[in-house]
Amino acid sequence: SGLLVAGHETTASTMAWLLYELSCNQDLQEKLREEITESRRRQGSEELTSQALESMPLLQAILKETLRYHPILPRTARTVAQNDVIPLSVPHRTTDGKFLNEVAVEKGQQIIVSFAAYNRLTSIWGDDAHVWNPDRFLNDNGTTKTGLGLISNM
Repeated sequence: SGLLVAGHETTASTMAWLLYELSCNQDLQEKLREEITESRRRQGSEELTSQALESMPLLQAILKETLRYHPILPRTARTVAQNDVIPLSVPHRTTDGKFLNEVAVEKGQQIIVSFAAYNRLTSIWGDDAHVWNPDRFLNDNGTTKTGLGLISNM
């Protein structure tokens, strides 16, 4: 039952954020409505197939941006399996003014990974990282951008 509840709650949370963002962006809401209407017309059915849903670039961009801006899981904890050194992508200044380029971690230590922080890094997402903007997932011609990386199909 935990999996069922977790699946239900994460979907409900994502949908709530998506609807909130669309309510704040009426022009985008209208464009999405037009995309859905056109897809239904092309398909010849009111009910959309998964293939039809996946072929709607604006819908896909809105879903991706909602998950980026309002991640289902804002952070997670992990237990270090073995002593290691984690390189930092950006040096960090300590309270005594020194710069760290890496962090040593020990087996058994808990570390926190923040998806919410990563998803709002301007060095990754641009100067508007703190703005909900589905256009970041669209090419200039309105097609869905192809991402790079291990989970780029998401």
